[in-house]
Amino acid sequence: MKKNIFIIQLCLLCKYAKNIAMYPLLLLILNTYSTAGQSHQELKPIAIAKGGVTSEVAITQYQDAVFATVVALKGEDGQLKVIYFNKDGNNNYSRVAESTGGSVYKVDVISLYNGIIVVAVIDSNHELKLISYKLAPGKLNRLGEYPMLITTDFKLSPIGKNGIALATRNINTGGEMNVWLLRVDANGEFEMLDHDHTGYVSDFDITGAANIVTAVRDSEGELKLISFDYSNVLNGNLQSSSRLTRCTESTNRGKVFQVTITALATNPIVSVVRDSDNEISLLGFHIANCGLNFLLKDSSGGRATKVACSDKNLNNQFKVAVIDSNGNLKFIVYYLNGVSVSRTGAGIAGKYKDIAVSGNWVTAGIKDDNTLEVVLWGW
Repeated sequence: MKKNIFIIQLCLLCKYAKNIAMYPLLLLILNTYSTAGQSHQELKPIAIAKGGVTSEVAITQYQDAVFATVVALKGEDGQLKVIYFNKDGNNNYSRVAESTGGSVYKVDVISLYNGIIVVAVIDSNHELKLISYKLAPGKLNRLGEYPMLITTDFKLSPIGKNGIALATRNINTGGEMNVWLLRVDANGEFEMLDHDHTGYVSDFDITGAANIVTAVRDSEGELKLISFDYSNVLNGNLQSSSRLTRCTESTNRGKVFQVTITALATNPIVSVVRDSDNEISLLGFHIANCGLNFLLKDSSGGRATKVACSDKNLNNQFKVAVIDSNGNLKFIVYYLNGVSVSRTGAGIAGKYKDIAVSGNWVTAGIKDDNTLEVVLWGW
């Protein structure tokens, strides 16, 4: 009872605090306190922003900001749109800045700790391009563009302060996955550093912290994790001499249909997968000297038709968004503690067709009427 009163008091303090700079500290206290006892809290949308018709959506947390997120999407006209959202002192979640681009087929977005936002797109010519942006008061400035290669699918993850880990797959050339290492300077200029290839995959994801790890659905339909090291990092920044080294694999982790992966702040890696029966499982690994040590498998995730993981995480807490068997968005907060995982909060929104989730309690999704909805979650 005392714990519940304490949490309610903290929530009210967050809601009515006049100085928005207090929010990060207050939410950190709330998160730490609620996860310590592993209690399950009901979550709900506390602020919603809506957009127009879209068919592709991606989201990232801007640096370490508690409420700031960047959404990249394919609009009704097929054009790229990049939108910066933030929460104001009146509890409104709204657009602060946006930028438009050319015709795109697929989009993704990450935020680097040097203040650069990187959007990756496959354009109308099936060419993968990386585009850099930087926030300015009231607007997003487009800085640079880096054409990569002809491909049909990709995933990307931030590495260090200025690095990008990128995985690509081209079904027109056999479905082989390639892993690329790049860096981006403060002016938004890209530099290719190294790459490697890993063989045929039918689904994949990539994440990175101390090491880069890919999760793939291999030619046998099995989940496989592959780890890579990257060298020559100075104060968190990749150098021109930084290179990739393929380390180890963790194979035969069960049949899967969709794979996702995320790195937690204290080194563990979590892969959230969906099998052919739409059952969701979580698999935890620990990285030691670039090796993958299996920690746990939890198969209590329920049934879903789509699953997404947060790209940035607080300590060992991570967020998962799924579209459940009824077509509803379900937002779930998990906490990994050693060799066990528990839910610390969950909430349900309306009907969705697709979903993305960031590490700061925000989801961006395509509703059943094909329109964009961005939701800030809380207790």
